[in-house]
Amino acid sequence: MPTLSEAGRAVLVRRAMDEMMDKVVYYSRQRRSAAFCQKAAETISELKSAGIRPETLADYANAPGADKDMLGELALIFGTYETLLAQTAMDPGDRVELAAKSLDQAFLRAARCTLMNLIHSTTPSAPCWRPCCRLPM
Repeated sequence: MPTLSEAGRAVLVRRAMDEMMDKVVYYSRQRRSAAFCQKAAETISELKSAGIRPETLADYANAPGADKDMLGELALIFGTYETLLAQTAMDPGDRVELAAKSLDQAFLRAARCTLMNLIHSTTPSAPCWRPCCRLPM
């Protein structure tokens, strides 16, 4: 799956806003601005790197004292961006997150293999599970 560039992320934000035409009121004047789309893409990237999902942002928008209009629309844009992204490409941050999950799985397999080898070497009556790295998680 291809990875989006910075410009591609901004274009996807614009597509997300265009797709939600009637729902975008607070940001309606900025919808055609390339600078705004770029800044929104950067904001979405920061939110994603902090582990904030569109639903979490929408919940925060409804919290007392929050700017409901601004954050609510940003949550909608973020959610639509994620939907469009899933259909077309991968965000650079998502690629890093996927790689980290793969490393976590590899570490767990290696740790289990080491543990199984230790059990096998200390208890001769235990069945040999090798190659334990290939066992399902």
